[in-house]
Amino acid sequence: MQTHAGRYSDATIDSPLGIYQDGQGGLWITDMGLHLGKTRLWGFDIASGKLITKLTLPENIAPEGSFVQDLAVDRSRGVAYLADIANPGLITVDLESGVATRFSEHPALEAEPGATLKIDGKDVQFNGKPAKVGVDPITLSGDGETVFFGAMTGHSWYSVPARLLREGADHATIAAAITRVGDKPVSDGADTAGGTHYFTNLNQHGLDVLGADGKLTPLVRDERLDWPDGVRMAADGWLYVTVNQLDSTPPFNDGKDSGQAPYRIFKVWPVDN
Repeated sequence: MQTHAGRYSDATIDSPLGIYQDGQGGLWITDMGLHLGKTRLWGFDIASGKLITKLTLPENIAPEGSFVQDLAVDRSRGVAYLADIANPGLITVDLESGVATRFSEHPALEAEPGATLKIDGKDVQFNGKPAKVGVDPITLSGDGETVFFGAMTGHSWYSVPARLLREGADHATIAAAITRVGDKPVSDGADTAGGTHYFTNLNQHGLDVLGADGKLTPLVRDERLDWPDGVRMAADGWLYVTVNQLDSTPPFNDGKDSGQAPYRIFKVWPVDN
């Protein structure tokens, strides 16, 4: 199902970005559709490689130009939660029917004015303007009852009852139920495990931890974490993090690509594990 030689079609993967293991043998990816102009959600069985489902989001939920990347999947309830950073919003998708809803136009989804994205002390530009990115990292509590989220360019980590998103509650009801959980760094990725939240820290080449006590503390600082993106707590107790050097790509780097292969995956043993 991979695309070869630029022959993009509805039968092949276009622009994959977000990736998520559902804990029940399934692997899910968001496909932004930069070439086909449509956003899709793919699910695969890890053991066999077979397709579980492929869903295309309707244009009113993810219009062309959407940037749907991060996701969390509750396989037991048959629902996926997606974050759109281009038109900041939370998208909820029924995995069986493909019916989707969108929650947007809320301050918690937007970049925070006081937050700045800096790499090596320099303000990061995106297409010539200071990078201000809305809702990006999104996670799910272990019982599937709470969705956590925050803006990439923001210092606030929020929660909302997953039931309201699943049931398509009205905007006012969802908005009233959003709670600020605590602080977060400027981050591209997050994971939640056992009531603890793990974040990538873009500004400081690191990983941070928000504990049940509500305190945000550093976990790792290392220059090799050059734009740490995805982070996941694995069943083996290790915290895995991908590093993509995104600040070296043309949109963030005056049109130049100065990334240096290889692009790495690191693992970290959490100090409280």
